[in-house]
Amino acid sequence: MPETASNSGLLARFKARYAANLARTGDVRHKQLAVAGILLGVCLFGAYKVIWRPSAGERFPITITPGVMPACDSSPSRRLLRQVLEALPAARQAGVTVVKLGAFTETGFVPVTAKGTEMRLCSGDVFLTSGRHDVAFTLQWTSSARNELWIEADDPF
Repeated sequence: MPETASNSGLLARFKARYAANLARTGDVRHKQLAVAGILLGVCLFGAYKVIWRPSAGERFPITITPGVMPACDSSPSRRLLRQVLEALPAARQAGVTVVKLGAFTETGFVPVTAKGTEMRLCSGDVFLTSGRHDVAFTLQWTSSARNELWIEADDPF
């Protein structure tokens, strides 16, 4: 584009501004603001990840081996019991949560129930924010393929 009289003054101003910006090497303010912005972004992202992190149940689903009844003190049984206790209406209303699950023992085993499935009877200590409670629960298959587990727990309240 040929240079005309109307835009020659504009080009001269742009060249002068460019030269002035190059000459300002001591302008640390922009760098400080950039570093502060990056640090603020990292802190906000970290706080978001800490506050809104998924619970262990969302990250790792409960898996059972089809046909093998889990033991009373096994990880699937403990996670299912925690979910059941925290979902109780009385616990939600009182704001009670499970602090810790103690040791669980098997109190009985029925190899074949009236429905044709096996059932495991368990009991143990549950530590809630409202105190320590003895809880009894049963594990039972809900399907003939033995791939779905039913847990039923006594209300500790």
